Amino acid sequence: MNLKDVENKVKEGWIKSNLIFEVVGFPKEHVEKAMNLVLEKLNDEKDIMIFNQEMHEAKKIGDQMLSSFSEVGFVSKDFGKLLAIIFDYMPSSVEIIEPISIKEDSGILNDLLNDLIAKIHTYDMTLKKMNAERAILVRELSKYTKLAKPQREEQNKEENSKN
Repeated sequence: MNLKDVENKVKEGWIKSNLIFEVVGFPKEHVEKAMNLVLEKLNDEKDIMIFNQEMHEAKKIGDQMLSSFSEVGFVSKDFGKLLAIIFDYMPSSVEIIEPISIKEDSGILNDLLNDLIAKIHTYDMTLKKMNAERAILVRELSKYTKLAKPQREEQNKEENSKN
């Protein structure tokens, strides 16, 4: 898509945006493969047209972790589609370039806000479930740690008496 096509879409009411997507993990091949999958899926989306896409090589950000990011410029048919992309792909940054102001019907905004609330509740439930599972694992692990401690002490005594 060339810049003239982008300008025409914006005149038709489409929204021009830049998004940054980031993938963190290891090894490097996995991070880059995951980023490529994100970009492939994004390219297959309906009601958007990508005019710029730049993927950056994965770089170390810690002892083992690597990070790769991609900058993507696209136009979306409407604000709802832009929000759907944001919800589905969770970019690390969003910048609406054009238009300067967006007028949207309150019914559409209500739907978008309810989708946002649903997503937040889903994340909240997942986090609560993971915290509960972690608490159970810690409790169970501590039982085994307490059982293993006297056995280790006895083994140490036996080893020390042999020396």
